[in-house]
Amino acid sequence: IVINDLNDFEITLAQHTTRERDRFTIAHELGHYFLHYFFPRIKDASATFPKKMHAARYGSGRTETEAHWFAASFLMPEEKFREEFEKSDGSSREIWCFFISL
Repeated sequence: IVINDLNDFEITLAQHTTRERDRFTIAHELGHYFLHYFFPRIKDASATFPKKMHAARYGSGRTETEAHWFAASFLMPEEKFREEFEKSDGSSREIWCFFISL
């Protein structure tokens, strides 16, 4: 994702990926936009932030983990999640493993 300003960003997808992977990538990049660009600016309008932001491929660390969780939460079907949550007694590891296997 390249973010030029609020409401002005571009997400680039790889040419060799599946539709499902592209959906996750878009949700992941939206996670960067909302969690690491949009919300911080709304939360503290007086703070000084760089106008542009670029999230590079193959990043790691906290921001990538947060974007992954945002994407997974955004795309996860609520009804199926609730069903698996009940079966697992709330074990996030079991739920995560189930949805990764889909």
